[in-house]
Order: sequence, then C-alpha cells, then structure tokens
Amino acid sequence: MSKFKLIVIGCALLATFGCSNEMLPVRETPTVENEKQTETEVEPDNGKVAPDADYEQQQAVEYLESKGYDIITAKGSSGSYILERSTILEEPYSGIWAVQPVDPDHYFGKSITTYSYVVTNHPLEEIYSVAEHPDVYEIHVNVMLSEGEVIGGTSYPVPTDGSVMMGGFYSVDGQTLEEISGLLYTEWIDLWKNKYQ
Repeated sequence: MSKFKLIVIGCALLATFGCSNEMLPVRETPTVENEKQTETEVEPDNGKVAPDADYEQQQAVEYLESKGYDIITAKGSSGSYILERSTILEEPYSGIWAVQPVDPDHYFGKSITTYSYVVTNHPLEEIYSVAEHPDVYEIHVNVMLSEGEVIGGTSYPVPTDGSVMMGGFYSVDGQTLEEISGLLYTEWIDLWKNKYQ
C-alpha cells in the first residue's frame, strides 16, 4: 500500500472517529447536545466575544443549503482548536487545510470550530453510489468556522455497514487535493513543508 494511501486512511479515520487530546493539541468545546454556549463567552486568546454556538450552526446550515446540499443529520460541534503554524504540518490538519479555499496563514492564532453533518445531493454521491445499492455510503461534511464565519470544510463518504473506508479528505464540494492544487500529493507536501517549517 502506498504511503499516500496510508496517510489518507489515517486522516479519514481521525475525521470519522476523532482522537484524544493527548495525541493532538485540540481544545475541546462543549457540544450543543452536552452544554449550551452563551453569547458572552470570551475567547482567552484574543479577548473577542465568541459567537454563540447556535449562530455558528445556523451559519454552517445556510452555507450547506446555499450549495444545494440537503442536511439529513446535524451532528453538532465536532470540536475546536487554535490553529498554529506548527499544527499545520501535522495530520490531520495538513490534510484538512490542503483542501480549503482559504490560506491558513490568515487563521494562525485563531480558534477554528467544526460542525458535522450528514448530507445528500452532494457530488460524492455520484462517485460512491452503487446502482443496485444506492445507500451503501452516506456523505459526511464538516464545516469549519472562525470567529463566526464559514471558512471551508471537508467531505468524505462513510460506509453505512460500519466498515472502514479508505480515502482522505475532499473539499466541501468533493474535490481532491490534486483537483484543487493541480499537483500530485508528493509535490504538494514538499511545497507545504517548505512554506510552513
């Protein structure tokens, strides 16, 4: 199995199942199901008033709906972290940021919050559909926000039978790193490391 496929599998597993705080520098925020955030919560890193979780979720929903995706399940917040220059070189962050429409440089030192959804009417459905069994996969989308503004996200198929899916992150619209950058992974990762090391 190629090194790229192993990295991509690891990214997909981390995105699907998460990881512990001991493995990655993730600052957990309460999920909507566990505890409601208030409008007056202050981010310690910059002193700005943090957006209300309901507001952020509404922004994420409007973003997905504007793209024509139908939300089947809203899974709530899947976590948040402070983006640092050193973080951008680690998986899963480098894989996630590789498929974003924005430059990560603008978000260093800022909190990134992600909300997760299961959607239909998504481009990945065409790629992963099986004519005899159209419900073999469901498409998961993670919408990333910073300071209450949608900045991008990822999408990926998840087998409905619980098996592990091989593959990595796609952009919110289902594009690969190669489609977005025009580069092979090996070319892209060299440029990425040179820029952020």
